[in-house]
Amino acid sequence: MKLKSIENHSSPIGGGGGLAVAVLGLGEAGSHFANDLAEMGVEVTGYDPNPIRKLHPSIVVKESNAEAVRKANVIFSANLSSVSIEIAEELVGVLQPHQFFCEMNTSGPEKKQKIASVLAPSGVKMIDLAIMAPVPPKGMMTPLLASGEHAAAFLEKVKPLNLDLKQVENSQIGDAATRKLLRSIVYKGIAAVVCEAMEAGIAFGMESYIRGQISSLIGGNNDLIDRFVEGSKTHALRRMHEMEAVIEMLRPLTRAADRPNGGIMTTATRDNLRSLANIREKETPPLGVGGAIPYMQFRGGSSKGLFFKAEDLATDETRRNQVILAIMDGVVAGDPRQIDGLGGANSLTSKVAIVSPSQSPDADLDYFFIQVVVGKGRVSTIQSCGNILAGVLPFAIESGMIPAQHPTTSARINIVNTGGICEVVVQTPNGQVEYAGNARVAGVLGTAAPIVCNYLNTAGSTCGSLLPTGQVKDSIDGVKVTCIDNGMPLVVMRASDFGISGYESKSELEANEVLKKQMESIRLQAGVKMNLGDVSEQTIPKMCLIAPAQQGGMVTTRMFIPHVVHEAIGVLAAVSVATACVLPGSVAEGIAAFEKGDTFFSVEHPSGEFTVNLEYAFQNGEISIKKSGVIRTARLLSKGEVFVPAI
Repeated sequence: MKLKSIENHSSPIGGGGGLAVAVLGLGEAGSHFANDLAEMGVEVTGYDPNPIRKLHPSIVVKESNAEAVRKANVIFSANLSSVSIEIAEELVGVLQPHQFFCEMNTSGPEKKQKIASVLAPSGVKMIDLAIMAPVPPKGMMTPLLASGEHAAAFLEKVKPLNLDLKQVENSQIGDAATRKLLRSIVYKGIAAVVCEAMEAGIAFGMESYIRGQISSLIGGNNDLIDRFVEGSKTHALRRMHEMEAVIEMLRPLTRAADRPNGGIMTTATRDNLRSLANIREKETPPLGVGGAIPYMQFRGGSSKGLFFKAEDLATDETRRNQVILAIMDGVVAGDPRQIDGLGGANSLTSKVAIVSPSQSPDADLDYFFIQVVVGKGRVSTIQSCGNILAGVLPFAIESGMIPAQHPTTSARINIVNTGGICEVVVQTPNGQVEYAGNARVAGVLGTAAPIVCNYLNTAGSTCGSLLPTGQVKDSIDGVKVTCIDNGMPLVVMRASDFGISGYESKSELEANEVLKKQMESIRLQAGVKMNLGDVSEQTIPKMCLIAPAQQGGMVTTRMFIPHVVHEAIGVLAAVSVATACVLPGSVAEGIAAFEKGDTFFSVEHPSGEFTVNLEYAFQNGEISIKKSGVIRTARLLSKGEVFVPAI
């Protein structure tokens, strides 16, 4: 296969050429790409839960990947390899045949082909786009290599940008990735040898001698020696993951040669980079794997979880998730008992909050939620958790992140996972968090001090719109459903349509295998309709059965999350249910009981009720959600250090 370059133009940077570009993943590479494209005059949207660099003022950062790609004709996905398939599953129901989806993660050909397979039902034109050099300082002008059946059309599409872009002719998805990784064997291997030689030379007091020897082999380029050493140290973790992708690509070849580890030299290079990454983690915060990490444990609403400062955890997403699993599951990730970790062997008690001062001018705190998927050895970060959010401000006060006021302390919390702001008010008489009080929360025995949570801008926070299918009511497998997202993606259904009352106990519902099979079929189809893609490995959308209220409330619910029945109901799930109930034409019409003008709605569930304050208005037949308020409670259970096993 030959390489074909994009045709050069007279000026080094062209205009936008009518392009609308979405950049997914605004980390080191993605933020450079987005800023450079904006400087070229391209219309740029983007999404990242926590962008790490200041962005060009013209860039519109959306609240989800799905929202970011909706109006783009070219999409650059610059996310980590570890989340690339999850993002593809999220987007398959949104992407269109006229769009180009450029997967830029550093992974092997098999993963690129898997992503293409996931996206195939959308008809999107996928491009395997390999980044062939460090992104800084060239940014969008970094050499790129494209492969796949649509590569030629992609080159033509981006021609006005005058990129340093080559095409692998007559290629398939994975060919560009293969070339990049083969090249990495050489470049990263040489860098590893240089690093080790320089380290040994320094140790033996012969730095000048060994530098001279290396210089004589590489044409007298001393600056290149420094770039090899500093680049390997600075980007050790990213390059280690790159070499792991090489090892995986080589494994079938080396296995045939009776070398099952994936290449002797490549494995050695990976181990060298791993050593450098560990040294770097010890030299600079945040803490990596192994050692002790400060934490607090809070009950928030009817859930329980561990709370960490963001500065105490690794910034690399893959490593951070490994640490969280080690903390919650123990040495062996995926133990459903979590006997060797701090998890509670239940989805309601295996939750994590990561909190930091907000990077947004509209908020005081950033809250990032992680759900440990019990028994699966993985985490989910697509959704948020309103119960755990109730503990965020108390944690920030207890940890010294925010000073307490008298008699209450309030803060605006940015919900990083899904977007949106929650105004939270905590009781702090005499500048101390008060946990005792008279507020009751269903699913929690006893009473505690009330915590007021007013949610802003939650409509469509995960799916892109309040009614992601575009309909108030849909039919799936012959069952009428309302698919809604006012902070939590839900599929709302009438219990009577399944031949049950909706008042059954948790154990009765979980024993009904026919019901669960029906609901999972609906859930998988609804996931695509709701712009969530393949949800077979996701915990959303949740599934909610409704029936007329029995205790004077608005409606009775039985919530599947998504395969077991919630003993109560989640905060944002209650908000979404109440919203569905006030929508004319929804499946709740004729079931939900409320008066026109009501703003407080009692959502009944197996262990009691949940009161939601919903401020809304109708304009031109469409609902506008102004504010969603709930009362929660929280309590500090423990604090100290958690000892993380080396992984």
